[in-house]
Amino acid sequence: MSFTKAVVRQVGRDLGKVVSNQVFGDRHSTPYRRVGNNSTSRRKQKRSQQVAQQQQVIQPVQEQQITSTDFDRAVGFATTFTAPTMVRKLAGVYEVMKTEIYKAKQDGYLDTDESNMVFKMESEFMHKAEIITDLLELEEEKNKVHLEKLQKIVELTQRLIKETIELSLKGAKIQKQYYENLKRNYSAPDFKRYVGFGTIWMLNYARTNEKNLLNTIVANAISIFAISVDPVFALIYGVSFLIAVGKFSKDKSNNEQMLALMHQEIEIEEQRIKLFEGMQMDSDKLINE
Repeated sequence: MSFTKAVVRQVGRDLGKVVSNQVFGDRHSTPYRRVGNNSTSRRKQKRSQQVAQQQQVIQPVQEQQITSTDFDRAVGFATTFTAPTMVRKLAGVYEVMKTEIYKAKQDGYLDTDESNMVFKMESEFMHKAEIITDLLELEEEKNKVHLEKLQKIVELTQRLIKETIELSLKGAKIQKQYYENLKRNYSAPDFKRYVGFGTIWMLNYARTNEKNLLNTIVANAISIFAISVDPVFALIYGVSFLIAVGKFSKDKSNNEQMLALMHQEIEIEEQRIKLFEGMQMDSDKLINE
């Protein structure tokens, strides 16, 4: 078996570990993941800005959105072409992958969705390279020059994969930090605060720290006027108290769920970090060999 085929199969196995790993599963239960088709870049930019503020780094402009459309079109070529044509087309696929990675790495890392997409591209690329290698080796002596070119493309792709792993590892660390900061700054609702401000019609302030003094003054003025007309209307404040207690119970439950989800995200990012660190060692070993 040729060196080219050995490299293709080894890298393909390593990529398979990443692509099939459960950390890339779409976690629908998590509110910080995909919200819409264009939400990933906005969310990523916000994370980058938060990290940059802590590290005092100036952020670059918003990066282009990564897509697999051009790659799917490029990698779908038939394997019935002549040897030089197939090798040339595979080189074109490599260039498409490189361009897509360039789009995604402008802010210095790959997030979960970008890593997923890039690794799948690279995995499909390696699968295509293995098929072409098998075909060329049917007449190995005749296709020696083309196999050498193919080997060079594979070696370049190895470096691209190594870069993808490094950027994905960095992204996992940034995302872990992002969720840890969210968890650290996510304060639990205070019962006394809810009841105290809620009773005087300032429940929104108790929940969000957003003041609307005009509404508060009007609501309390109406309540006081109603009580002056008939003391039975003092029940108004009793109702506001019950509303505050109800909101506190609901927000407390939501708070516990959100903290649990953040903890889940942190654990997932820790898994990704370990995965990429292992991949990094395997990649370095393979390149050195």
